[in-house]
Amino acid sequence: MATFSIGPGIARAMSDDATAPATDEIHVHGGLQQAQWSIAFGDNGREYRWVRATNRVYRYSPSGAATGLVAKLARVVDAGLAKGHREYGGPLVGGTQTDRWGPNYDCSSFVSSMYREALGISLTGFTDAIAQETDRIAERDAVPGDIILYEYQSDGQPGVRYPHTGLWLGNGEMLDCQWPRGLGRHSLLARPFVIHRARAL
Repeated sequence: MATFSIGPGIARAMSDDATAPATDEIHVHGGLQQAQWSIAFGDNGREYRWVRATNRVYRYSPSGAATGLVAKLARVVDAGLAKGHREYGGPLVGGTQTDRWGPNYDCSSFVSSMYREALGISLTGFTDAIAQETDRIAERDAVPGDIILYEYQSDGQPGVRYPHTGLWLGNGEMLDCQWPRGLGRHSLLARPFVIHRARAL
């Protein structure tokens, strides 16, 4: 009988589900020294994914792909958290358009990249375009992974309706790439905002 190497977090989740590992746990570093997330499959067909930023294990459907709305949006958040800290990059800090598409990001390229990477959903990498390509929802209906768009006048971005965007996390937090802090979990800005949801979900 094959034995597989898995860590205590995923082992505990599998034990709770009365299943056994069917693969080794694979660690993804994302360019950083410590693993940012890891994956293993159980013999029940589920994917078990541990994310360092939340120190939680997430379960996905037997097909290996999340199907429900909340689970799909969790994949977007997981993809963002797996990036760890990244510097803010792009034209607003003297860089080029290319500089904001990885390894560093600005706010809109981060949101666009995470939706494409996690779900294959294409969003244009500019805040006002993201707003036009998604639908506004009530804040009470928002779940982690929905899109937060801040609506205010910015001297640095004249004519832009939504100068900043990120991923809504709830509980007064968002996952975003902002100047000068870069990518990370941050408290909501003290500015008006709206919540949008991608149409392809």
